[in-house]
Amino acid sequence: MNQQIIAISWSHHQTPLSIRDELSISRNEIQECIHLLLDKNQILELAVLSTCNRIEYYALAGNSVYVLTAIKNLYANLLKRNIPWHRAAPEIYVGIEAVQHLCRVAVGMESIILGENQILSQVKRVQHTLLRSQPGADIINQLFNDTVKCAETIRNDIPISLGPSSISELAVITALKIYDDLKEDDRVIRQNIK
Repeated sequence: MNQQIIAISWSHHQTPLSIRDELSISRNEIQECIHLLLDKNQILELAVLSTCNRIEYYALAGNSVYVLTAIKNLYANLLKRNIPWHRAAPEIYVGIEAVQHLCRVAVGMESIILGENQILSQVKRVQHTLLRSQPGADIINQLFNDTVKCAETIRNDIPISLGPSSISELAVITALKIYDDLKEDDRVIRQNIK
């Protein structure tokens, strides 16, 4: 069977926050989930990106239906979460579309705040986790390596974000506009979000 890069994504674009919260997994859970999902016959390599706005699985596998079914079984059987899958249809990207999607995510083009900076560091963290947990995951590792280089180049060459770079920064700016009395504490608030 031909192996291909498959991205399965639940994000703020199409998945309600309550369901994203149910789908979210901690760093410790990610390691165990990867170990259990890897199947030398079907899912050869796997990386998981879990943030407050998205949970995405990047797999080297032959069949996206198999990967999605394995993920659903993982939530039901290992994580013991009763996900309302009828309300949580993921976006599925295969081949070059999966590569393009990860690049858009890493640059911040898929973020709530266009061009936000935090997502690139989160993608880098996934790559470090991948190197530790699956040293032989050459294809997915190369995907993340190339994506990070591409995102860094784009961020250096193009001013994607000219405004707030995160939701927390936007919240502070909005609060300062609404509540004049907070302006005195502006410096303290801004220091606390960095």
